Amino acid sequence: MGNLPCKIRSRDDSAWKQQNKEMVENPAYSFANLSKGGTLIDAYNNEGPHKVEEIARNEMSKFFYNPDGSAHEISEEEFLLWHWKLQQRIAVSIFTFNMMVG
Repeated sequence: MGNLPCKIRSRDDSAWKQQNKEMVENPAYSFANLSKGGTLIDAYNNEGPHKVEEIARNEMSKFFYNPDGSAHEISEEEFLLWHWKLQQRIAVSIFTFNMMVG
């Protein structure tokens, strides 16, 4: 029974490591992060909602389908490709997690 907390702790550690890896690899995480900070949070706290809107228009637009923010309907093919890639990432994460704790 004494070993149980260590095993759980290692699971938590691996989850945090994965989240931190995602934050480094994906620049979108700079806008809001797991420690209640980031560009948008700081802008809202220091300068208010108008600054958040400015950041959304100027800095976040590169993550949109259309830089001007207009709507974009994706095709079924685009959706299926996105869904497949997501499932692959989840499968790799689960496999990696199981290898670390198993």
